[in-house]
Amino acid sequence: MAGARTAIAKGRIFQLVDSRLNSLKEEYLTQLEKGVPLTDIGTSSGIVYSDSVAQHVKQDVFGAWWPNVPLKEELIRSAYMHAMRIALAPLKHQPPDPPKPIVTYWVVGLKDFELMVAESEKQVTVFLITPKHPEVPLPPPPADVTENLWLVAPAARVEEVKALFPQEWKLEAPQDLVTGVRALRLKGY
Repeated sequence: MAGARTAIAKGRIFQLVDSRLNSLKEEYLTQLEKGVPLTDIGTSSGIVYSDSVAQHVKQDVFGAWWPNVPLKEELIRSAYMHAMRIALAPLKHQPPDPPKPIVTYWVVGLKDFELMVAESEKQVTVFLITPKHPEVPLPPPPADVTENLWLVAPAARVEEVKALFPQEWKLEAPQDLVTGVRALRLKGY
Protein backbone atom coordinates (compact mmCIF):
# COMPACT_ATOMS: atom_id res chain seq x y z
CA MET A 1 0.00 0.00 0.00
CA ALA A 2 2.92 2.39 -0.50
CA GLY A 3 0.82 4.27 -2.96
CA ALA A 4 -1.83 3.50 -5.50
CA ARG A 5 -1.31 4.88 -8.99
CA THR A 6 -4.81 3.93 -10.18
CA ALA A 7 -8.33 4.04 -8.71
CA ILE A 8 -8.23 0.31 -7.90
CA ALA A 9 -5.12 -1.39 -6.59
CA LYS A 10 -3.97 -4.45 -4.75
CA GLY A 11 -0.22 -4.51 -4.23
CA ARG A 12 1.89 -7.08 -2.43
CA ILE A 13 0.19 -6.69 0.98
CA PHE A 14 -3.29 -7.43 -0.33
CA GLN A 15 -1.97 -10.22 -2.57
CA LEU A 16 -0.58 -11.82 0.59
CA VAL A 17 -3.85 -11.21 2.46
CA ASP A 18 -5.70 -12.90 -0.42
CA SER A 19 -3.29 -15.83 -0.36
CA ARG A 20 -3.85 -16.36 3.37
CA LEU A 21 -7.63 -16.00 3.11
CA ASN A 22 -7.86 -18.30 0.10
CA SER A 23 -7.72 -21.17 2.62
CA LEU A 24 -9.71 -19.53 5.40
CA LYS A 25 -9.54 -21.01 8.90
CA GLU A 26 -11.80 -20.25 11.86
CA GLU A 27 -8.70 -19.34 13.91
CA TYR A 28 -8.18 -16.28 11.66
CA LEU A 29 -11.58 -14.95 12.72
CA THR A 30 -10.80 -15.72 16.38
CA GLN A 31 -7.60 -13.62 16.18
CA LEU A 32 -9.60 -10.65 14.92
CA GLU A 33 -12.34 -11.11 17.51
CA LYS A 34 -9.74 -11.15 20.29
CA GLY A 35 -8.41 -7.79 19.11
CA VAL A 36 -4.94 -8.94 18.12
CA PRO A 37 -3.36 -5.91 16.36
CA LEU A 38 -3.54 -6.28 12.60
CA THR A 39 0.19 -5.61 12.21
CA ASP A 40 0.89 -8.46 14.68
CA ILE A 41 -1.34 -10.83 12.69
CA GLY A 42 0.34 -9.62 9.51
CA THR A 43 3.82 -10.11 10.90
CA SER A 44 3.18 -13.60 12.27
CA SER A 45 1.56 -14.71 8.99
CA GLY A 46 4.19 -13.18 6.67
CA ILE A 47 1.85 -10.56 5.21
CA VAL A 48 3.83 -7.79 6.88
CA TYR A 49 7.11 -9.13 5.55
CA SER A 50 9.62 -6.53 6.73
CA ASP A 51 10.18 -3.86 9.36
CA SER A 52 9.71 -1.14 6.74
CA VAL A 53 6.31 -2.57 5.75
CA ALA A 54 5.28 -2.74 9.43
CA GLN A 55 6.37 0.87 9.85
CA HIS A 56 4.44 1.88 6.70
CA VAL A 57 1.24 0.24 7.92
CA LYS A 58 1.48 1.70 11.44
CA GLN A 59 2.71 5.19 10.56
CA ASP A 60 0.99 5.81 7.22
CA VAL A 61 -2.11 3.65 6.86
CA PHE A 62 -3.17 3.62 10.53
CA GLY A 63 -1.48 6.96 11.26
CA ALA A 64 -0.70 9.96 9.07
CA TRP A 65 -2.77 9.14 6.00
CA TRP A 66 -6.39 10.25 6.37
CA PRO A 67 -5.83 11.97 9.76
CA ASN A 68 -9.50 12.91 10.17
CA VAL A 69 -10.62 9.27 10.06
CA PRO A 70 -10.89 7.69 13.51
CA LEU A 71 -10.80 3.94 14.09
CA LYS A 72 -9.12 2.98 10.81
CA GLU A 73 -7.75 -0.28 12.19
CA GLU A 74 -11.11 -1.13 13.78
CA LEU A 75 -12.97 -0.43 10.55
CA ILE A 76 -10.64 -2.78 8.67
CA ARG A 77 -10.84 -5.41 11.43
CA SER A 78 -14.65 -5.23 11.48
CA ALA A 79 -14.94 -5.60 7.70
CA TYR A 80 -12.71 -8.67 7.70
CA MET A 81 -14.62 -10.20 10.62
CA HIS A 82 -17.85 -9.69 8.71
CA ALA A 83 -16.32 -11.11 5.53
CA MET A 84 -14.94 -14.13 7.40
CA ARG A 85 -18.29 -14.90 9.01
CA ILE A 86 -19.90 -14.91 5.57
CA ALA A 87 -17.06 -16.95 4.06
CA LEU A 88 -17.09 -19.52 6.89
CA ALA A 89 -20.89 -20.02 6.81
CA PRO A 90 -20.72 -22.95 4.33
CA LEU A 91 -18.96 -24.98 7.06
CA LYS A 92 -22.34 -25.11 8.83
CA HIS A 93 -24.06 -26.81 5.87
CA GLN A 94 -24.90 -30.51 6.12
CA PRO A 95 -22.66 -31.89 4.81
CA PRO A 96 -20.18 -29.01 5.31
CA ASP A 97 -18.95 -27.13 2.29
CA PRO A 98 -15.53 -25.50 2.19
CA PRO A 99 -15.31 -21.82 3.16
CA LYS A 100 -15.31 -19.27 0.38
CA PRO A 101 -12.04 -17.47 -0.36
CA ILE A 102 -11.79 -13.77 0.46
CA VAL A 103 -10.37 -11.33 -2.09
CA THR A 104 -9.44 -7.69 -1.37
CA TYR A 105 -9.26 -4.58 -3.55
CA TRP A 106 -8.21 -1.07 -2.56
CA VAL A 107 -10.38 1.64 -4.16
CA VAL A 108 -8.66 5.04 -4.00
CA GLY A 109 -9.92 8.56 -4.46
CA LEU A 110 -13.43 8.57 -3.06
CA LYS A 111 -14.66 10.92 -0.34
CA ASP A 112 -14.90 8.61 2.67
CA PHE A 113 -12.79 5.94 4.33
CA GLU A 114 -14.99 2.86 4.51
CA LEU A 115 -15.10 -0.78 3.57
CA MET A 116 -17.63 -2.83 1.66
CA VAL A 117 -18.07 -6.58 1.76
CA ALA A 118 -19.63 -8.35 -1.23
CA GLU A 119 -20.60 -12.00 -1.51
CA SER A 120 -20.85 -13.93 -4.74
CA GLU A 121 -21.40 -17.62 -5.36
CA LYS A 122 -17.66 -18.37 -5.36
CA GLN A 123 -16.00 -15.76 -3.10
CA VAL A 124 -16.33 -12.89 -0.66
CA THR A 125 -14.77 -9.58 -1.72
CA VAL A 126 -13.58 -6.82 0.61
CA PHE A 127 -13.25 -3.33 -0.85
CA LEU A 128 -11.09 -0.90 1.15
CA ILE A 129 -12.36 2.50 -0.01
CA THR A 130 -10.23 5.53 0.81
CA PRO A 131 -9.70 9.15 -0.12
CA LYS A 132 -6.49 9.90 -2.00
CA HIS A 133 -3.36 9.46 0.06
CA PRO A 134 -0.32 11.73 0.18
CA GLU A 135 1.99 11.26 -2.78
CA VAL A 136 4.78 8.84 -1.94
CA PRO A 137 7.71 7.70 -4.07
CA LEU A 138 7.58 4.16 -5.34
CA PRO A 139 10.53 1.94 -4.50
CA PRO A 140 12.76 0.60 -7.27
CA PRO A 141 12.56 -3.00 -8.47
CA PRO A 142 12.47 -5.68 -7.27
CA ALA A 143 9.87 -4.15 -4.92
CA ASP A 144 7.27 -4.04 -7.69
CA VAL A 145 4.76 -6.85 -8.09
CA THR A 146 2.66 -7.69 -11.15
CA GLU A 147 -1.04 -7.23 -10.51
CA ASN A 148 -3.90 -9.29 -11.85
CA LEU A 149 -5.48 -5.97 -12.79
CA TRP A 150 -5.71 -4.42 -16.24
CA LEU A 151 -6.68 -0.86 -17.03
CA VAL A 152 -8.94 -0.78 -20.09
CA ALA A 153 -9.29 2.79 -21.32
CA PRO A 154 -8.81 5.10 -24.29
CA ALA A 155 -5.24 4.90 -25.57
CA ALA A 156 -4.36 8.38 -24.29
CA ARG A 157 -5.49 7.50 -20.75
CA VAL A 158 -3.49 4.25 -20.83
CA GLU A 159 -0.36 6.23 -21.75
CA GLU A 160 -1.12 8.76 -18.99
CA VAL A 161 -1.40 6.01 -16.36
CA LYS A 162 1.66 4.18 -17.69
CA ALA A 163 3.68 7.38 -17.17
CA LEU A 164 2.79 7.30 -13.43
CA PHE A 165 4.97 4.22 -12.95
CA PRO A 166 8.78 4.34 -12.82
CA GLN A 167 10.30 3.21 -16.13
CA GLU A 168 12.47 0.67 -14.31
CA TRP A 169 9.27 -1.17 -13.29
CA LYS A 170 9.02 -2.30 -16.93
CA LEU A 171 5.27 -2.54 -17.37
CA GLU A 172 4.13 -4.86 -20.14
CA ALA A 173 3.37 -3.17 -23.45
CA PRO A 174 -0.27 -2.06 -23.68
CA GLN A 175 -2.50 -4.26 -25.81
CA ASP A 176 -4.73 -2.81 -28.51
CA LEU A 177 -8.27 -4.14 -27.99
CA VAL A 178 -10.25 -2.18 -30.59
CA THR A 179 -9.48 1.07 -32.36
CA GLY A 180 -8.59 3.65 -29.73
CA VAL A 181 -8.95 1.30 -26.74
CA ARG A 182 -6.03 -0.35 -24.98
CA ALA A 183 -5.41 -2.61 -21.98
CA LEU A 184 -2.49 -2.11 -19.61
CA ARG A 185 -1.52 -4.70 -17.00
CA LEU A 186 -0.72 -2.88 -13.80
CA LYS A 187 1.97 -3.28 -11.19
CA GLY A 188 1.88 -2.50 -7.51
CA TYR A 189 4.19 -2.44 -4.55
